[in-house]
Amino acid sequence: MGCVGQGVMIVSASRPSREARDKDPLIRGRPRVSLYGKGLGEMGEIQRARLLTAAVEVVSELGYGGMSTARVSARAGVSRKTFYDLFSDREDCFLAVFDDAVARIAAVVLRLSYSTR
Repeated sequence: MGCVGQGVMIVSASRPSREARDKDPLIRGRPRVSLYGKGLGEMGEIQRARLLTAAVEVVSELGYGGMSTARVSARAGVSRKTFYDLFSDREDCFLAVFDDAVARIAAVVLRLSYSTR
């Protein structure tokens, strides 16, 4: 588990189980934070976007079963450490792709609904 204090997040070496992450609202869906207590920053956002794009490509070629953290990381040109800094596992990455797609579609629908008024 992690501990937050003074704007710094300290993460222990052991990761909680998937079940624990799913049940704990403080872990699941929390904003990603660097070890220095700051947001992802520009480079982190770029790497996250590259990973999401790579995940879409891998899933469209091989399906979800063929999606692995190693394949997505290699396709994105980032290390697996970076992958795990941004996502807890491949399911978390896949759900982020889905959330991003839904947000984009919602933005288009909202823009179209205001333009027809």
